[in-house]
Amino acid sequence: MYGDGTMEPQHVTTPSRARVVDAARAMTLAVVVGILAAVGAFLFHAIIALFHNLFFFGRFSFAYDAATHTHASPLGAWIIVIPVVGALIVAFLVRDFAHEARGAGVAEVIDAVYYRRGVIRPAVAWVKTLAASVSLGSGGAVGREGPIIQIGAALGSAFGQWVRVPAWERTMLVAAGASAGIAATFNAPAAGILFAIEMILPETSVRTLVPVMLAAVSATEIGRTLLGTGTLLAFPSVAIPLSGTAGVETLGFYAVLGVALGLVSLLFIRTVYAFEDGFQRIPGNYYIRHALGMAVVGVILYLLVRHSGHYYVQGLSYATVHDIVVGQIVSWRFLLLLLVLKLLATSLTLGSGSSGGIFSPSLFLGAALGAAYAQILGPWLPVALQAQLPGAVLAGMGGLVAGATGAVLTAVVMIVELTGNHTAIVPLLLTAALAYGVRRIWLRHNMYSMKLYRRGHHIPDFLQTNVYLLRAVQDVLPTPCVFIDLAAGEDAAAVEVDAETLVHGVGVDGQQVLGVLDAGRMQELRRRGARRAEWSTALDTHFAVVAARAPVADVLGAMRSRRCVFALVTSDGTLHGADSVLGVVSREELLQGGVLPDEWD
Repeated sequence: MYGDGTMEPQHVTTPSRARVVDAARAMTLAVVVGILAAVGAFLFHAIIALFHNLFFFGRFSFAYDAATHTHASPLGAWIIVIPVVGALIVAFLVRDFAHEARGAGVAEVIDAVYYRRGVIRPAVAWVKTLAASVSLGSGGAVGREGPIIQIGAALGSAFGQWVRVPAWERTMLVAAGASAGIAATFNAPAAGILFAIEMILPETSVRTLVPVMLAAVSATEIGRTLLGTGTLLAFPSVAIPLSGTAGVETLGFYAVLGVALGLVSLLFIRTVYAFEDGFQRIPGNYYIRHALGMAVVGVILYLLVRHSGHYYVQGLSYATVHDIVVGQIVSWRFLLLLLVLKLLATSLTLGSGSSGGIFSPSLFLGAALGAAYAQILGPWLPVALQAQLPGAVLAGMGGLVAGATGAVLTAVVMIVELTGNHTAIVPLLLTAALAYGVRRIWLRHNMYSMKLYRRGHHIPDFLQTNVYLLRAVQDVLPTPCVFIDLAAGEDAAAVEVDAETLVHGVGVDGQQVLGVLDAGRMQELRRRGARRAEWSTALDTHFAVVAARAPVADVLGAMRSRRCVFALVTSDGTLHGADSVLGVVSREELLQGGVLPDEWD
């Protein structure tokens, strides 16, 4: 028998049968979460439509096409009051039932992953659904992607809590729910998977990525059945010259646009949080502040419909984006006016405390800037570039989303999936990269991480393998341990340990390993001249046994599964007796050593 009283020590590798069972369970749970998220997305669409029709036309109907302009409400100037009514309802839901439902929601999902072990209160799912639906239905200038990400993640977390899975698996289900929400809502499974990788998952490996992919696939299929199979935005075919002189001119055209998009992304983030801080300084409570902000949004909507015939910046605004895409708005001055008004309306909506996402506003801002840029430069462009309005709009949308959210690959892939246009991938990559890079020069944080940073919660902003975790444990093993003979029959004798010894001890009785003693505790016992019986009592008899060539990551995993803080290192991962022990390593030592070597700084 060994340390913990079992006949066999814990090895780094787990039995193949258990591994298969665990993998099958994780994949099955992820598929269930994908189905739940798709159903949630369908209900979310329906409730948005219901509130939109109730608020604007006073009728009970689920018929609503976000890609078509809303007709002028018969309320006339009283439409200004509608966003205020919506604000009061949202404030009630958020304040009294789930404060996490305020804002875009993605930051709360990331926070749950990194700071709450993947735990999201079940109430968040229904409160977010209602609050975001009311906000969008009453004219709030926000999107639905943030809410559906939070709704899907909340469903995944609640399901994981219900079936009582480990923390890592619950976190995976949170990411699976977020990915599934995007996939079902936008018919964009690849974008959903990439978003989970770029923004949610703290670990990307087979055990996390495969379930997330299965969740996205299942959600996409259910979503297509419930919501249809078409692309969100009908986009004309884009012919972009990318060879010879025309290719160089094209890349230059889109590079300048990418820089402009980065600056507008920076402005977007700064403006939203400036409005949030500004509203916090206004005397009164949440109800008053939110109602005040939405009253200004109501004025904007009324002035737009009165002077231009459409609300334009209301709700998802996909109809406006469609108009820009097909070239129905031909004045670059009006495009820039819409950009400013959408930026203002979204900042008012979110800054005053509403519930909604930033993806749809980012699409709007990017499309307006791209179209205005192409129209302004049109007369001076080379012949090969004079028909680049659709390409500039598409690249503008991708670049603004990348700059504002920080999800660069997600932005590129999502724009392709939303528009069904695969011919502009190079300009999209260029504008997304430059927009993200330019924004990062002046502001490290994106729209989501800024919220966490302001509350003192820091998250990694890069995706890379920690080289240290791949090293063999024998390469990072401290000075070899000291063996302490605790043979029975010598209870009266004190144990002799060198005063300079600062390594862990292994208690032995002949060849039998009894346990591990922390270096600090060992020195304390030495100073007190403790008897052999006290040394035996101080032993930690619960430890893992790992192979010398095992990666540090696997050793930490073995300790976690065994719920222990020490591991004995042997040549083959099997404890044959005291002579087979090469050393002792603690969890604290491995975690403290988990930094990149100098050449990777």
